Amino acid sequence: MNINQLRFTLALAQTNSFSKAAEQCCVAQPTLSNALSQLEDELSARLFQRTTRAVSLTPFGQHMLPIIESALTGINQIPHAARFWQSQQTPCVRIGFSPVVSRTALTLMSKLFKQENPEIELSFRECSIRERTIMLENDELDVVINPVIGKNDYLNYSLFNAEPLYFICGESIHRPDQKIAINTLSSKKLILTETSCDLHWVTQSLLQKAGVSLQYQFAQASSFIDVEQQVSAAQGSGILPRSKINSSEHLAKPLLLNNGELAVINNYFFWHARAMDKAHVEKFIDYLLRA
Repeated sequence: MNINQLRFTLALAQTNSFSKAAEQCCVAQPTLSNALSQLEDELSARLFQRTTRAVSLTPFGQHMLPIIESALTGINQIPHAARFWQSQQTPCVRIGFSPVVSRTALTLMSKLFKQENPEIELSFRECSIRERTIMLENDELDVVINPVIGKNDYLNYSLFNAEPLYFICGESIHRPDQKIAINTLSSKKLILTETSCDLHWVTQSLLQKAGVSLQYQFAQASSFIDVEQQVSAAQGSGILPRSKINSSEHLAKPLLLNNGELAVINNYFFWHARAMDKAHVEKFIDYLLRA
Protein backbone atom coordinates (compact mmCIF):
# COMPACT_ATOMS: atom_id res chain seq x y z
CA MET A 1 0.00 0.00 0.00
CA ASN A 2 1.31 3.47 -0.89
CA ILE A 3 0.23 7.10 -0.91
CA ASN A 4 -0.49 7.16 -4.63
CA GLN A 5 -2.94 4.29 -4.31
CA LEU A 6 -4.84 6.26 -1.64
CA ARG A 7 -4.75 9.42 -3.77
CA PHE A 8 -6.07 7.52 -6.77
CA THR A 9 -8.87 6.00 -4.67
CA LEU A 10 -10.02 9.40 -3.42
CA ALA A 11 -9.85 10.95 -6.90
CA LEU A 12 -11.92 8.13 -8.43
CA ALA A 13 -14.49 8.36 -5.62
CA GLN A 14 -14.82 12.10 -6.27
CA THR A 15 -15.03 11.93 -10.05
CA ASN A 16 -16.61 8.49 -10.71
CA SER A 17 -14.48 8.43 -13.85
CA PHE A 18 -11.17 6.69 -14.50
CA SER A 19 -10.18 9.21 -17.16
CA LYS A 20 -11.02 12.25 -15.00
CA ALA A 21 -9.32 10.73 -11.95
CA ALA A 22 -6.18 9.99 -13.99
CA GLU A 23 -6.16 13.54 -15.33
CA GLN A 24 -6.61 14.96 -11.82
CA CYS A 25 -3.70 12.86 -10.53
CA CYS A 26 -1.51 13.59 -13.60
CA VAL A 27 -1.00 9.92 -14.48
CA ALA A 28 -1.98 7.64 -17.36
CA GLN A 29 -5.30 5.86 -16.96
CA PRO A 30 -3.74 2.33 -17.01
CA THR A 31 -1.35 3.42 -14.24
CA LEU A 32 -4.25 4.52 -12.05
CA SER A 33 -6.33 1.44 -12.86
CA ASN A 34 -3.48 -0.98 -12.11
CA ALA A 35 -2.64 0.76 -8.83
CA LEU A 36 -6.26 0.51 -7.66
CA SER A 37 -6.45 -3.16 -8.62
CA GLN A 38 -3.27 -3.83 -6.60
CA LEU A 39 -4.74 -2.03 -3.60
CA GLU A 40 -7.96 -4.03 -3.84
CA ASP A 41 -5.94 -7.25 -4.01
CA GLU A 42 -4.03 -6.20 -0.90
CA LEU A 43 -7.25 -5.37 0.95
CA SER A 44 -8.92 -8.58 -0.30
CA ALA A 45 -12.08 -6.71 -1.31
CA ARG A 46 -13.36 -4.47 -4.09
CA LEU A 47 -13.43 -0.73 -3.44
CA PHE A 48 -15.29 0.08 -6.68
CA GLN A 49 -18.00 -1.44 -8.82
CA ARG A 50 -17.01 -1.18 -12.47
CA THR A 51 -19.30 -1.42 -15.49
CA THR A 52 -18.90 -0.31 -19.10
CA ARG A 53 -20.95 2.80 -18.27
CA ALA A 54 -20.12 3.81 -14.72
CA VAL A 55 -17.91 3.34 -11.69
CA SER A 56 -19.04 3.72 -8.07
CA LEU A 57 -17.96 2.79 -4.57
CA THR A 58 -18.92 -0.61 -3.21
CA PRO A 59 -20.28 -0.80 0.38
CA PHE A 60 -16.72 -1.77 1.40
CA GLY A 61 -15.39 1.25 -0.48
CA GLN A 62 -17.88 3.54 1.29
CA HIS A 63 -16.67 2.13 4.61
CA MET A 64 -13.00 2.66 3.74
CA LEU A 65 -13.24 6.12 2.11
CA PRO A 66 -13.39 8.21 5.34
CA ILE A 67 -10.34 6.32 6.66
CA ILE A 68 -8.46 6.96 3.41
CA GLU A 69 -9.42 10.66 3.50
CA SER A 70 -8.22 10.91 7.11
CA ALA A 71 -4.92 9.19 6.25
CA LEU A 72 -4.27 11.59 3.37
CA THR A 73 -5.11 14.59 5.56
CA GLY A 74 -2.58 13.37 8.12
CA ILE A 75 0.07 12.85 5.45
CA ASN A 76 -0.49 16.37 4.12
CA GLN A 77 0.20 17.73 7.60
CA ILE A 78 3.67 16.13 7.78
CA PRO A 79 5.62 18.76 5.77
CA HIS A 80 4.07 21.63 7.73
CA ALA A 81 4.69 19.90 11.06
CA ALA A 82 8.35 19.39 10.06
CA ARG A 83 8.76 23.04 9.04
CA PHE A 84 7.19 24.19 12.28
CA TRP A 85 9.50 21.97 14.35
CA GLN A 86 12.55 23.21 12.49
CA SER A 87 11.57 26.85 12.98
CA GLN A 88 10.48 27.21 16.58
CA GLN A 89 10.76 31.00 16.23
CA THR A 90 7.78 31.14 13.86
CA PRO A 91 4.48 31.65 15.73
CA CYS A 92 1.77 29.29 14.56
CA VAL A 93 -1.99 29.26 15.14
CA ARG A 94 -3.32 25.69 15.31
CA ILE A 95 -6.83 25.45 13.88
CA GLY A 96 -9.09 22.40 14.08
CA PHE A 97 -12.13 22.35 11.83
CA SER A 98 -15.18 20.24 11.12
CA PRO A 99 -15.36 18.37 7.78
CA VAL A 100 -18.58 20.30 7.09
CA VAL A 101 -16.71 23.64 6.96
CA SER A 102 -16.00 24.88 3.43
CA ARG A 103 -12.33 24.45 2.52
CA THR A 104 -12.72 27.32 0.06
CA ALA A 105 -13.78 29.61 2.92
CA LEU A 106 -10.80 28.45 5.01
CA THR A 107 -8.38 29.01 2.13
CA LEU A 108 -9.68 32.53 1.49
CA MET A 109 -9.54 33.40 5.18
CA SER A 110 -5.98 32.08 5.41
CA LYS A 111 -4.86 34.04 2.35
CA LEU A 112 -6.30 37.34 3.59
CA PHE A 113 -4.93 36.86 7.12
CA LYS A 114 -1.44 36.06 5.78
CA GLN A 115 -1.48 39.21 3.67
CA GLU A 116 -1.82 41.22 6.89
CA ASN A 117 0.32 38.94 9.08
CA PRO A 118 3.00 37.17 6.98
CA GLU A 119 5.03 36.37 10.11
CA ILE A 120 2.31 34.08 11.54
CA GLU A 121 1.79 30.52 10.28
CA LEU A 122 -1.62 28.84 10.20
CA SER A 123 -1.86 25.07 10.72
CA PHE A 124 -5.15 23.37 9.81
CA ARG A 125 -6.38 19.99 11.04
CA GLU A 126 -9.70 18.41 10.00
CA CYS A 127 -11.00 16.30 12.88
CA SER A 128 -14.08 14.87 14.54
CA ILE A 129 -16.25 16.52 17.20
CA ARG A 130 -14.58 14.47 19.95
CA GLU A 131 -11.05 15.18 18.71
CA ARG A 132 -11.67 18.93 18.45
CA THR A 133 -13.11 19.08 21.95
CA ILE A 134 -10.27 17.13 23.57
CA MET A 135 -7.48 18.89 21.65
CA LEU A 136 -8.82 22.36 22.43
CA GLU A 137 -9.09 21.52 26.13
CA ASN A 138 -5.56 20.04 26.14
CA ASP A 139 -4.11 23.12 24.41
CA GLU A 140 -3.25 21.11 21.30
CA LEU A 141 -5.43 23.47 19.24
CA ASP A 142 -5.81 27.22 19.58
CA VAL A 143 -9.06 27.65 17.64
CA VAL A 144 -11.75 25.29 16.38
CA ILE A 145 -14.33 25.98 13.66
CA ASN A 146 -17.56 24.01 13.62
CA PRO A 147 -21.36 24.45 13.55
CA VAL A 148 -22.15 22.97 16.97
CA ILE A 149 -22.33 25.26 19.99
CA GLY A 150 -21.83 23.50 23.31
CA LYS A 151 -22.16 24.95 26.79
CA ASN A 152 -18.74 25.67 28.28
CA ASP A 153 -17.95 28.60 30.54
CA TYR A 154 -14.31 28.60 29.42
CA LEU A 155 -14.99 28.94 25.69
CA ASN A 156 -15.74 32.04 23.67
CA TYR A 157 -17.22 31.91 20.19
CA SER A 158 -18.32 34.05 17.27
CA LEU A 159 -19.73 33.46 13.77
CA PHE A 160 -17.20 32.38 11.13
CA ASN A 161 -19.51 32.07 8.12
CA ALA A 162 -23.00 31.03 7.04
CA GLU A 163 -23.42 28.66 4.09
CA PRO A 164 -26.68 27.85 2.25
CA LEU A 165 -28.10 24.35 2.60
CA TYR A 166 -29.36 22.55 -0.49
CA PHE A 167 -31.87 19.75 -0.93
CA ILE A 168 -30.76 17.05 -3.38
CA CYS A 169 -33.00 14.36 -4.83
CA GLY A 170 -32.78 11.63 -7.44
CA GLU A 171 -34.95 13.41 -10.00
CA SER A 172 -33.87 16.48 -11.94
CA ILE A 173 -35.80 19.63 -11.00
CA HIS A 174 -36.19 21.53 -14.25
CA ARG A 175 -37.20 24.96 -13.00
CA PRO A 176 -33.91 26.82 -12.50
CA ASP A 177 -35.39 29.13 -9.87
CA GLN A 178 -37.18 26.45 -7.87
CA LYS A 179 -36.59 26.24 -4.13
CA ILE A 180 -37.67 23.47 -1.75
CA ALA A 181 -39.71 24.32 1.37
CA ILE A 182 -38.57 22.45 4.46
CA ASN A 183 -42.16 21.70 5.51
CA THR A 184 -42.55 19.49 2.40
CA LEU A 185 -39.86 17.05 3.56
CA SER A 186 -41.99 15.04 5.97
CA SER A 187 -42.88 12.58 3.21
CA LYS A 188 -39.27 12.22 2.03
CA LYS A 189 -36.78 9.55 3.02
CA LEU A 190 -33.71 11.54 4.02
CA ILE A 191 -30.15 10.26 3.91
CA LEU A 192 -28.15 11.83 6.73
CA THR A 193 -24.48 11.58 7.55
CA GLU A 194 -23.49 9.42 10.52
CA THR A 195 -24.01 10.71 14.06
CA SER A 196 -20.28 11.43 14.41
CA CYS A 197 -20.67 14.17 11.79
CA ASP A 198 -21.77 17.71 12.73
CA LEU A 199 -24.10 17.89 9.73
CA HIS A 200 -26.24 15.08 11.18
CA TRP A 201 -27.09 17.12 14.27
CA VAL A 202 -27.48 20.37 12.33
CA THR A 203 -30.03 18.73 10.03
CA GLN A 204 -31.89 17.10 12.90
CA SER A 205 -32.09 20.44 14.74
CA LEU A 206 -33.25 22.22 11.59
CA LEU A 207 -36.08 19.72 11.02
CA GLN A 208 -37.12 19.84 14.68
CA LYS A 209 -37.29 23.65 14.75
CA ALA A 210 -39.35 23.61 11.56
CA GLY A 211 -41.77 21.09 13.08
CA VAL A 212 -40.99 18.47 10.42
CA SER A 213 -41.61 14.89 11.52
CA LEU A 214 -40.28 12.36 9.03
CA GLN A 215 -42.63 9.57 8.00
CA TYR A 216 -39.68 7.35 7.11
CA GLN A 217 -36.68 6.42 9.24
CA PHE A 218 -33.70 8.21 7.72
CA ALA A 219 -30.80 6.28 6.23
CA GLN A 220 -27.18 6.99 7.15
CA ALA A 221 -24.21 7.74 4.91
CA SER A 222 -20.51 7.53 5.74
CA SER A 223 -19.54 10.76 3.95
CA PHE A 224 -20.88 13.67 1.91
CA ILE A 225 -19.95 11.77 -1.26
CA ASP A 226 -21.87 8.76 0.03
CA VAL A 227 -24.98 10.93 0.49
CA GLU A 228 -24.81 11.94 -3.18
CA GLN A 229 -24.20 8.38 -4.33
CA GLN A 230 -27.16 7.05 -2.38
CA VAL A 231 -29.34 9.83 -3.76
CA SER A 232 -28.16 9.04 -7.30
CA ALA A 233 -29.05 5.39 -6.67
CA ALA A 234 -32.63 6.47 -5.76
CA GLN A 235 -32.18 5.46 -2.10
CA GLY A 236 -33.62 8.75 -0.85
CA SER A 237 -32.93 12.48 -0.69
CA GLY A 238 -30.33 14.53 1.14
CA ILE A 239 -29.43 17.92 2.58
CA LEU A 240 -25.89 19.23 2.05
CA PRO A 241 -24.05 22.56 2.32
CA ARG A 242 -23.45 24.11 -1.11
CA SER A 243 -19.67 23.59 -0.94
CA LYS A 244 -20.04 19.83 -0.32
CA ILE A 245 -22.07 19.11 -3.47
CA ASN A 246 -19.89 17.56 -6.17
CA SER A 247 -21.68 15.43 -8.73
CA SER A 248 -25.39 16.30 -8.30
CA GLU A 249 -25.46 20.03 -8.89
CA HIS A 250 -28.32 19.72 -11.38
CA LEU A 251 -30.35 17.86 -8.74
CA ALA A 252 -29.77 20.41 -5.97
CA LYS A 253 -32.09 23.25 -4.99
CA PRO A 254 -31.91 25.81 -2.14
CA LEU A 255 -33.80 24.83 1.00
CA LEU A 256 -36.31 27.32 2.43
CA LEU A 257 -37.36 27.65 6.07
CA ASN A 258 -40.97 28.13 7.11
CA ASN A 259 -40.50 31.91 7.17
CA GLY A 260 -39.33 31.89 3.55
CA GLU A 261 -35.68 32.53 4.38
CA LEU A 262 -32.88 30.35 3.01
CA ALA A 263 -31.77 27.56 5.33
CA VAL A 264 -28.10 27.93 6.24
CA ILE A 265 -25.50 26.17 8.31
CA ASN A 266 -23.77 28.60 10.67
CA ASN A 267 -20.13 27.80 11.39
CA TYR A 268 -18.60 29.33 14.52
CA PHE A 269 -15.03 29.70 15.68
CA PHE A 270 -14.25 28.89 19.30
CA TRP A 271 -11.28 29.64 21.50
CA HIS A 272 -10.34 28.91 25.08
CA ALA A 273 -9.98 31.92 27.37
CA ARG A 274 -6.31 31.11 27.97
CA ALA A 275 -5.55 31.27 24.22
CA MET A 276 -5.53 35.06 24.43
CA ASP A 277 -2.30 34.81 26.46
CA LYS A 278 -0.50 34.12 23.16
CA ALA A 279 0.01 37.32 21.17
CA HIS A 280 -0.15 35.62 17.75
CA VAL A 281 -3.38 33.75 18.64
CA GLU A 282 -4.91 36.96 19.98
CA LYS A 283 -4.02 38.68 16.69
CA PHE A 284 -5.67 35.87 14.72
CA ILE A 285 -8.86 35.94 16.79
CA ASP A 286 -9.04 39.72 16.51
CA TYR A 287 -8.77 39.34 12.74
CA LEU A 288 -11.66 36.85 12.64
CA LEU A 289 -13.78 39.14 14.81
CA ARG A 290 -13.18 41.99 12.37
CA ALA A 291 -13.67 39.94 9.19
